[in-house]
Amino acid sequence: MNLHQANVVELVANAVRTSTLTPTGIDITKYSGVAQIVLQSSAKTAGTDPTLNCKLRHCATVGGTYADVSGAAFAEVTTADSTEMIAVNIDKLLPFVKVLCTIGGTSTPTFGFSVAMIATCQAGRNSSQAV
Repeated sequence: MNLHQANVVELVANAVRTSTLTPTGIDITKYSGVAQIVLQSSAKTAGTDPTLNCKLRHCATVGGTYADVSGAAFAEVTTADSTEMIAVNIDKLLPFVKVLCTIGGTSTPTFGFSVAMIATCQAGRNSSQAV
């Protein structure tokens, strides 16, 4: 992927959260090839035994039933800041993706995090979701 051709697509907006997040699916049909999915998270800011687990899911329709993408789960985040990147071949995914992020623990576990996709648009297509 040439960086001048890359688009950064926000899959999960940066925010501090205290509960599981299941955002709306994103249409990826304008992208092709290998994409990098990046999780950036801060260490827990509250809670007892806090955990953050995020994984990429895909589906044929935006409102359908999403399934996990094999090999596209991030390592669990607990008490340290974390930046992770996983590579996925967009050409092998269904048209819509989203990231399921599960927050566990007790006493209101809290994490700040975001997830972005760095991907190449197919020839002749522009990204309206790039940030």
